[in-house]
Amino acid sequence: MYDKGNTDKAIELYQKAWDKYQDPEALFKLAFHMQIMEELGKEINKKQKVEYFDIVKPLLLEVANKQESNQLYLQNVYEAQCFLGMIYYHGYGTTKVDIKSTIKWFEKSLFSEDINILRFANYYLGECYFLASYKMKDDKKAFEYFIKSAELGSILGMSKAGAGYLLGLGGVKKEYKKAFEYLNIAVAKGIAEAQYIISTMYIDGLGMKKDKKRGIEYLELSAKQGYENAINLLKELNKK
Repeated sequence: MYDKGNTDKAIELYQKAWDKYQDPEALFKLAFHMQIMEELGKEINKKQKVEYFDIVKPLLLEVANKQESNQLYLQNVYEAQCFLGMIYYHGYGTTKVDIKSTIKWFEKSLFSEDINILRFANYYLGECYFLASYKMKDDKKAFEYFIKSAELGSILGMSKAGAGYLLGLGGVKKEYKKAFEYLNIAVAKGIAEAQYIISTMYIDGLGMKKDKKRGIEYLELSAKQGYENAINLLKELNKK
C-alpha cells in the first residue's frame, strides 16, 4: 500500500499525480511521505503537509462512505477507510487523535481482500485495543489482531505477537519458543522494539540460556535507533 525506496522521489511522483488528476490516494500518500521525511529529521514544508492532510480527509470520507458493488471501486472504498484510520490514529493534519474513529474505519476496511490493507488494519486495531484507555482497553482483542497481522506478514505485527507470547498478553499462554520465532523475524528486519525485547530474553535467560553479551548487542542495536526502553536499560546495566 505504501511505496518503499526513495521518499523524495515518491513525494515528487505523488505531487504530480495530485496536481494532474486530483487523486485522493495520491494526496494522502504525498502527505504521508512528507510525514515520514519529517520524522526522519528532514526539512519539509510543515504547513503544506498539514494542509494536504486536511484537504484529503473530506475527500477520503466521501469515498469511504460510498456503497459500491463494483469490486474495482470497492477496493478504493476500503483503501480510503484504511487511510482514515491512520489519520485518526496519528492525529495527522489538524485532526485530533480519536481511537473510536480509528477503530471504526479500520474495522470497516477488514472486509477488503487486499492483503496490504488487512496487514495495516489488523496491526492498528491491535494497537488501539492495547493502548486505549481503561474503558476500551482489551489485551485479548489486541493480541488476536496482532497475531492476524503477523500471519499476514506484518513485521510490526510479528514484533507485537512475539511480545504477546513472551508476556502472556490478554491471558494467552506464555510460550517463549513462539515469542522468539516471531521476534527473530522482526529483529532481522531491524525493528527496534523487537531488538529490545529479544535482548531481554537473552539477558534474563527466558526460554534460553542466559547470554548477557549477546543481549547487550541487541540492546545496543535498538538504542542506536533511539528506542527509549533500550537506552534506559543500557544505562542501568552500565551502572552495575
